[in-house]
Amino acid sequence: DCTNGGVLKDDIMLPPAYDILQEISLVLQAMRKNNHDSCPSVTKATLNDFVLNVIHQTKDNSCSMREDVKNGRKTEIEYLNGYIVECGRNFNVPTLVNSDIRDQIQRMNTAK
Repeated sequence: DCTNGGVLKDDIMLPPAYDILQEISLVLQAMRKNNHDSCPSVTKATLNDFVLNVIHQTKDNSCSMREDVKNGRKTEIEYLNGYIVECGRNFNVPTLVNSDIRDQIQRMNTAK
């Protein structure tokens, strides 16, 4: 539970964040291979740079999903990580970290 910038200082949260981006890039590559030309050609490095830039620009902010969990509101986790999990399943790309984070957030939602 931290601000956006706090993620960069958290030895527990940072490695899974990079793993999430790796899975997203693999899913996007699989989608492009399967004639989903509307999917951007994105590498893990490109995603990392983009996300790090957003984190630095919003380092003092609290993301909307964090606020939703704290206030007992439904999050957008299914639309974000859930979508990656579904696409991974459709294109035979393992998305274990995205699946795990989706499940953790959903459990936090139901616990409140």
